[in-house]
Amino acid sequence: MTDRDTGLSAFLRDVENLLHDYEVNSSDDWMTRSNRESMAGLQANLESVWLESRKGIRARFHQGAVQGHAGPANQLLKAVLALNETVVALVNKTLDKPYTTIDDNVRGRLGLWAIPATKGSFIMELICPPTGDVEPRANAKPIDGQTTVPELDDMVVPGADAVDQVMGVLHELLDSSKGKVLQLEEKLIDLGAHATTQLGKFADRCSELGVSVDVDDRTQQNKPLVIRPQDARLLKGTIRTLGLEEEPLVIEGEWLTSSKIRGVFDIRDKDGIVRNGTVPKTLMADSVAALEKYVQAQIRVIHKGGPDGQARMVLEKVTVLADSVPADFYTAVKKEPGTDA
Repeated sequence: MTDRDTGLSAFLRDVENLLHDYEVNSSDDWMTRSNRESMAGLQANLESVWLESRKGIRARFHQGAVQGHAGPANQLLKAVLALNETVVALVNKTLDKPYTTIDDNVRGRLGLWAIPATKGSFIMELICPPTGDVEPRANAKPIDGQTTVPELDDMVVPGADAVDQVMGVLHELLDSSKGKVLQLEEKLIDLGAHATTQLGKFADRCSELGVSVDVDDRTQQNKPLVIRPQDARLLKGTIRTLGLEEEPLVIEGEWLTSSKIRGVFDIRDKDGIVRNGTVPKTLMADSVAALEKYVQAQIRVIHKGGPDGQARMVLEKVTVLADSVPADFYTAVKKEPGTDA
């Protein structure tokens, strides 16, 4: 989210608060009424500008089961909801303490917002809510024992990164029709099992409906991506073939390798075993700062082809525990024959 977006959100919130504090009263004079009407007009204009400035996902469904501006509500809504679920899954895994159960309360905090469809074919638009506007409802029940989510106070929810990841996969999907299936698989693995499952549901619905979907991120920087029925079938089949599964892993050890250019890491544990994996762009600075230090790394292990299949490690968080490795940390490492004890 840009500074402009954040400032606009804050200003809109201030205007809304003023209108709420100074409600219409029968004793208002003409100047008070005029000022309030002007403020209400400003609010309407701000809302329009705010909506247009939000990154999100715009999906225009046409052909197939869509006739003119109408189509089967159940399948179309489920397809759009699957896109929202994909974003929710991506945002959830960035939290310090991800939710183990995704219910409506969590979706309300982490998901996109819907705005009215515009004229044309059947169009659904989802937008990123502003920071600080995603608050627990008054009647919300605790989730997984959590009553507050402090990390949401300072993060953009769900964040442009999640939308970019979804669009990146769809870009690779279209390129895969030119024989670049491996790149699509790599993008899906980076997305993770939970988000990929939801994206597969979106592809499944589109395939069932036989529709083409024009998808863009609402920024007007690029032309919409046209996802055809055959593209949806390819995405669905690729996800099924990959059979992704995930497990969490926490390692303490020495952070050996980091780079601002190459998104990779190496960590050596107390047994001398070196593990390596991928560093997301959002964690590159943290990785570089941890170089040659004693750290705790939270890692997501993604298995391709089921739990016994090929595994990839993706960094989720790295915390520096000390500037150097404790003197007795490697005592468990077996000495080679002929070396000093």
